[in-house]
Amino acid sequence: MMQSLVLPILQALCLEIIYVNGLNILVYSPAIAPSHVNFMGSLADLLADAGHRVHIFMPEMMPGIQTNGTTKAQRIIRQPSTFAESPFTKLRFFTDPFSDKDTSVFAPEQVSIMLNGYVLFCQDFITNERLLSELRSVSYDVAITEVYDYCPIGLFHMLDIRTTVLVSAVPVTDFHADVFGLPTPLAYTSNTLSAFVNAPKLTYMERIRNIFLYFVSRNVFTKALLDGENEVFRKHVDKYFPDLEQLTRAVPVLFVNTHPLIDIPRPISANVFYIGGVAMRQRKPLSEVNI
Repeated sequence: MMQSLVLPILQALCLEIIYVNGLNILVYSPAIAPSHVNFMGSLADLLADAGHRVHIFMPEMMPGIQTNGTTKAQRIIRQPSTFAESPFTKLRFFTDPFSDKDTSVFAPEQVSIMLNGYVLFCQDFITNERLLSELRSVSYDVAITEVYDYCPIGLFHMLDIRTTVLVSAVPVTDFHADVFGLPTPLAYTSNTLSAFVNAPKLTYMERIRNIFLYFVSRNVFTKALLDGENEVFRKHVDKYFPDLEQLTRAVPVLFVNTHPLIDIPRPISANVFYIGGVAMRQRKPLSEVNI
């Protein structure tokens, strides 16, 4: 049922028409975590089944991720990094997720690694003329991306793709809330990337920590990321390149891979659609077993 609803909604809201066939769609799916790759690949397969031409652009941010997540995309552009080692290999939740040390993405050392990694990869592929030429060889109608950083939004602007859709393999993050102007009641809405097990029933100390993480997320990490990637585009593309934050805020819609009945309650808007289960495989009857 959910799968049958997603494509008409996507077409109606983002393309301003109900039935469209044969669109050229670019899916930005960085190889950074297998679950995210599989989610984006499942969306690509659904769009391909609907008759669209789907290409996946996949920067290899984490080595060793071999899956493309898709069996039906017509073209997959995997882009290895041009530097010796990906900074993301040093993230503690990859190298030692069960460590007694702080594995939060908002730990100072982890923030530094992520900022460095996103800016490096962004610069790496927007200065790759061979890659840009390959992407420009197709006139894409729609671009679809998760939001790890601002770079794919800037790339889509470079490619003159007129319609962008944001999706998320996880619940609404603080980044999404900021982009779409969603209120974040800190008394019970925890940060998805550093959530509390007992949310939304937070203790006083957890609420204090939640306020601190909110401040770090919006005023330290996101601001530093925006400044770094704006600088990359204005240095290597055009010194008058539009502000990446404003380009991101212009995106009309977000599809979230969760269900509102099981997600932690939070203020939401008409621009956010829940599509939990869209990437699940169809159930098949089990064969009989004689014991």
